[in-house]
Amino acid sequence: MCPYKQLIWDLGEEKSDENYLFTLLAINLSLIIFAKKPASLVCFSEKTRQMKSLWKKEKVLFSNSEIKYIELKDRGDYISILFYQEDLLIDQLAQKEEREFLENLGYGNDLALDEKFDKLKERFHQGNFDEIGIFLGYPTRDVKDFISKKKTCKCTGYWKVYNNQEESQKVFCYYDQIKRQTANLLSTISSRDFLLEYT
Repeated sequence: MCPYKQLIWDLGEEKSDENYLFTLLAINLSLIIFAKKPASLVCFSEKTRQMKSLWKKEKVLFSNSEIKYIELKDRGDYISILFYQEDLLIDQLAQKEEREFLENLGYGNDLALDEKFDKLKERFHQGNFDEIGIFLGYPTRDVKDFISKKKTCKCTGYWKVYNNQEESQKVFCYYDQIKRQTANLLSTISSRDFLLEYT
């Protein structure tokens, strides 16, 4: 088992809910912090631990953080949160192919980032939000092919790959490496302190 997966697995019954929350955040946000990924989607529920309630209590941790967040969907015992680094995300959405793709879905080129989030939240609540892959930094061609369902998926990792399998798998390995390094770092520093220092 990969170190970062083992770390989360080890958080089972002997760790507090707070440590579990902070560790999940640290591992997921490490790709924004160290790999310059523009955004990450994190979901919390109340099913096994009170993660949603705890998030509501602890999200003040990000009040002065360079990593910002928007709660895309908050319903019942489940919440979906998009964490992002603003400059990276603005640059991602401003690229020609990504911009034109989003324009075709109603994201006007003149919309500010907050307005694009409003549009994404609206579509998220409608259950029609496959374009979130663009916000997450996935290759636009793969996002398009995922939506069209006209091509066969070559492999699956952090996203479904329909085109450049070799290059995508290199990215997957790099992301895994970042998470392993973060897991190792969390053996020397608390996950809460990690978030305070690196976000």
